[in-house]
Amino acid sequence: MLEAFIRSTPKLRGNERALRQLSSAALGFASEPERVLDRALIACGLRLKTNHRVGSYMCDFVDEVAKVIVEVDGREFHSAPEVFGRDRRRQNFLVLSGWMVLRYSAFDVMRNPRPIAREIADEVRRRRKARS
Repeated sequence: MLEAFIRSTPKLRGNERALRQLSSAALGFASEPERVLDRALIACGLRLKTNHRVGSYMCDFVDEVAKVIVEVDGREFHSAPEVFGRDRRRQNFLVLSGWMVLRYSAFDVMRNPRPIAREIADEVRRRRKARS
């Protein structure tokens, strides 16, 4: 909605800069590690769908062409036994449905997001190429 407004008034002072900022903004995330990883992915030239539904599951990052899902797991939310078991059932469903699921700890993402983003970008591009 904001982008549409900015584009509808192209001569308004500052709109060109605002569009550049919007193109690199990490929006709509549940956690700071997800925002950090999205910024690193954008820096690698890769935009993935965020908080996107696959089947009945909400996934952190999704590339439908490459069939890659990326999850950022924080220890505080994923270590309880019932959550751990639910995560395994979810991952099994997604893998058996043909998706590659890449999981990263929130700690690792916050500590050093660039190599993780490069690893994801390389795999997504490789799988996109193989599927085209």
